[in-house]
Amino acid sequence: MLMSFAIPTLLSVLTFLGVYKYFIEPRYIAAEARKKFATALWISCHELDIHLRERRKTFETNDHAAIVALKKIPNNDFDGKADWFLKEGYLSTLTAYKIAVVSCWLRIYQQELLFSTYRSSRRFISNLYRLADKVKSAFSKNTCLWYDYFDALGDKLVLLCDVIILVLFGHPKVFDAFD
Repeated sequence: MLMSFAIPTLLSVLTFLGVYKYFIEPRYIAAEARKKFATALWISCHELDIHLRERRKTFETNDHAAIVALKKIPNNDFDGKADWFLKEGYLSTLTAYKIAVVSCWLRIYQQELLFSTYRSSRRFISNLYRLADKVKSAFSKNTCLWYDYFDALGDKLVLLCDVIILVLFGHPKVFDAFD
């Protein structure tokens, strides 16, 4: 009888004192964000890794057609033909898209955890930004991507997804951002 009264009373006192709001809830929110966004980031990184390993094999076997296909640039090569993206430009477009997806999930993950209020989460986000910096540096060495392009790709894809969601749910002022 005493226990059934003590636990709810203790919880209400702790809630009143802000323990839940300032200590428990931030940890719970950060753990949920880690679970949700880390999974998506891991999957996109894994898919990019598989894709880049396959592309490496094409370079090692000197597959001339695949090497030429990876050097295609949409603005210079597609000549207004949409089927180009499914034929000659497929590998370069697919590679660019997989890089953009990794960048997008990384940006979302960083933004979700940016204002986390407890110490271990701040350490985690600091490490995440440090490792993201290494990824951006790796993508910008000996490639056509500049260091800041990696973030721009992710930001553009996040914006595009936000617009698509707004259009699907019928937000009346969705196109005001483009005025």
